Amino acid sequence: MAALQNELEFYNLTITTETEYGEVEYIDSNRDAFALTNAIPGNTASIEIDFQINSFASNNSNYIFRTQSQDSNVLLELAYDTQGNQWMLNIAGLGVLFKSGSYDTQRHLLKISWSEILLDNVTLFSPGGPIVPVSSSITFFLFDYISSINIFGLKIFSSGSQVSNWIPDIRNFSGTDYWCLKDTYSSSYSSYSSSMIGYREEIEVKTSEYSKDLTIGNESIDSLKTVETMSILGDELSYDTMAISAKQALTLSFEDGEVIETYGDELKVYPYGSMVAHSIDSELKRKLFIENAERVGKRKYKYDCFSVIGLLDRQIYEGNLFQGKTALQVFNEILAGSPLQYSVSQSIANVGIYGWLPYGTKRDALRQLLFALNAHAYADASQNILFKALDVSTVNGIPSSRIYENGTEEYVKKASKVVITEHSFVIIGDEEDTVLFDNSSSTAASSTLVVFSQSPIIPSSVSASSGLTIRKVSYNYAIVSGRGRLTGKPYTHLTQNIERISDDTHRADNEVTVTDATLVTAVNSENVADRVADYYFNRHVSKVDIKAQNEKCGYAYSFVNAFGEETTGILHRMEKSYSSVVRASCEFICGLSIEESGNNYTHYVLITASGTWTPPSGTEKIRLTIIGGGTGGTSGLRGKDGEDHSGGSGGGAGLPGAAGRVKVVTIPVTSGSLAVTIGSGGTGGEACDSESIVNAGSAGSNTTVLYAGTTYSSEDGTSPGSGVANTFTGDIYARPGETGASGGTGGSGATAGEEGASGGSVAFGGQTYQGGSGGSSATAASSASGRSYTSGGGGGGGACATGRGQNGSAGSASQTSFIDDEMYKESDIATAGGKGGAGATPAKRSAATVYGSGGHAGHGGGGGGGNGRGTTAQYTSGDGVYTPLIIDAVYDNTPAAAGDGGNGGAGGDGSPGCVLIYY
Repeated sequence: MAALQNELEFYNLTITTETEYGEVEYIDSNRDAFALTNAIPGNTASIEIDFQINSFASNNSNYIFRTQSQDSNVLLELAYDTQGNQWMLNIAGLGVLFKSGSYDTQRHLLKISWSEILLDNVTLFSPGGPIVPVSSSITFFLFDYISSINIFGLKIFSSGSQVSNWIPDIRNFSGTDYWCLKDTYSSSYSSYSSSMIGYREEIEVKTSEYSKDLTIGNESIDSLKTVETMSILGDELSYDTMAISAKQALTLSFEDGEVIETYGDELKVYPYGSMVAHSIDSELKRKLFIENAERVGKRKYKYDCFSVIGLLDRQIYEGNLFQGKTALQVFNEILAGSPLQYSVSQSIANVGIYGWLPYGTKRDALRQLLFALNAHAYADASQNILFKALDVSTVNGIPSSRIYENGTEEYVKKASKVVITEHSFVIIGDEEDTVLFDNSSSTAASSTLVVFSQSPIIPSSVSASSGLTIRKVSYNYAIVSGRGRLTGKPYTHLTQNIERISDDTHRADNEVTVTDATLVTAVNSENVADRVADYYFNRHVSKVDIKAQNEKCGYAYSFVNAFGEETTGILHRMEKSYSSVVRASCEFICGLSIEESGNNYTHYVLITASGTWTPPSGTEKIRLTIIGGGTGGTSGLRGKDGEDHSGGSGGGAGLPGAAGRVKVVTIPVTSGSLAVTIGSGGTGGEACDSESIVNAGSAGSNTTVLYAGTTYSSEDGTSPGSGVANTFTGDIYARPGETGASGGTGGSGATAGEEGASGGSVAFGGQTYQGGSGGSSATAASSASGRSYTSGGGGGGGACATGRGQNGSAGSASQTSFIDDEMYKESDIATAGGKGGAGATPAKRSAATVYGSGGHAGHGGGGGGGNGRGTTAQYTSGDGVYTPLIIDAVYDNTPAAAGDGGNGGAGGDGSPGCVLIYY
């Protein structure tokens, strides 16, 4: 048999010696519009705006764009109304609402033609005719009044051809550099302003010294081995490898009777990333890249190569939050600037992606995306990458004539249970600041990359202390310079587990968990759970050696195993050795049946009132999230009464009510409607006069769904810790109630001659409630001795989270003089301290408004103020001849009463439940 004609072609890297600007280049503009006059040619024009909104101004005139005719009439404008929380489209003075809900801070591509508006290739508005009148000359305003906007570029097309390409650039005016937009077609500039800040990320392209391509064949190849692999489960993103041992060409010649050896110089230690194309009999089989090269002998070189996926390990993807971008858009975002030449099959291109990708390598991000889709990287006919779903519907046969006799059947330990974690990243509103970076005690940095690795951060919440400058901020990282502290609020991360349990009850416990796949959400978790369970419950591995032809990993094959048994499996791994034949040691994953890919659901409905709902025609299954009514919050505790001089402590806050129970169930759709009964929220605990035992709230009632003769109830579920998210909208349901606030401590009563102390204040809900003021003091003097006697004021009552404590009373003092015939008596003196103020009693908490949420905790009552004290008055006598006074008796003044503590406030009522249906 003739030897295989193996050829390897080594390609040099692109030669460049300069540092170039990378693709990420934008302007951060602050409330300044860009104006392009006479830049839009006629009614056949269309424009594309590449932008990212960071924050809007507080008014309702935040314009993404405006077009204005020569007579200053508005033709077309798109604005965000911050007061109405909605997007508005104005067409020649006619306002049209086309989208409600808050904006996001993701990068978007807005396409505007005179008959259609698209955002990220999704039609927002299409009236079926021209949106604006024909105008040969209009002024185009970009991003007017917006607080912060990143502008990446603007393209203008006419009759299908691009006529302008506006990109961020620098323009010098009167000796000062300003950022603006420049048209690379005409070299003209937009308006500019000092409040615009530009950013460019620099990259350095390393060069190769080799300038020619090289082809080597069988005569120079000592050995050639390849390993092709694909993780059928998709939990790894594998890449193919090739190990080459080759030798320089040798030429023998005779000179003066001696043999002269002359070596070629075609082989080199090629640098990392040099491309190698492998052909067999002139047919291209694979394209790989050098990972490591070394010279191992006078003539011999070794090259370790990997497929293009391996190059992605050295490229960074910034990560993002996704709320419905298509898979194609996410592929393009991850692989922008990579060497990967790829295409995406139609079966997965339009699947909506939800969840989070962290900052990391492009290979890790791609692995997460493919796992969520159940898609894989296949090689197409040109040996470029085709991303498509796993498809084993077609089974190809491998004849026994190409199968060697050796082989094994491996039965791995199977799982008894699979647990898949669903993820949601949402803004609840009570997120707390966390320190993201702090170099306050270090040397100031010129530029530091701060990666948020634990969770995404709300970009608008990121702030820096004095001395630290934020150059750039995103969900997953910030670039800062200087010295100081960086803080921000992380998104709230909600999780929920989906379980699959093996029906083999005799199987030993072996639980498999998938917890860190952050693109797994409620819309695709069931597909993920089914195929992970299928893999770990049912697989076994069949190993055989074959004479390889065109077998490829990721496809199904039938063959006879080493024990003569007909077997079908998905080719997982091939290790090939090349001689006169290609011998491949193969591993097949057998026993699998699940092939689902993409999302289970693309729509939702939220049912908040009892009634019926009919699944739309064509719906095969639905997922019910059944949420019961929330439990009422407990009351707060009564504040303690004041005591002699001392104020009483404030009462403690109650406990938030638990969220309603949540039952998640997936059911097939047969016929008929769902009958839904919504559970009511529980009542909050009544106001409390105990200092130690709260009044509990009542539990909410169950929500039920009756369908096809079966009743599904929230009673069978559990109460979630932080809530349940609607993947499509980001709305939250079934949250615990809000915490309450303890009452303020009562103020101390004063000793003689002093004012009473004010009661303690309470801060809650962005407002501070003050305690009652302390009472003033009083003084009385004896006319006989000239002595003064005083009293102290009472302490103010403690505040609560809804009101002020009562003021303490003022102290009192009085005297009555008289003269006796037998002796001289000092005045009768009467002093009394002020009464303590009563602690405040909180109002009942408002009812929860988020469906299925627990009632808010009752607030604690304020402590009573302490009473004041008066001076002890003395009764003295003499001998009639004004001898020194002698203490004869004492008047003890009775202390005033201390203030009462305020009762604990009533807890809030829980909210009624709901049913969230994905279909």
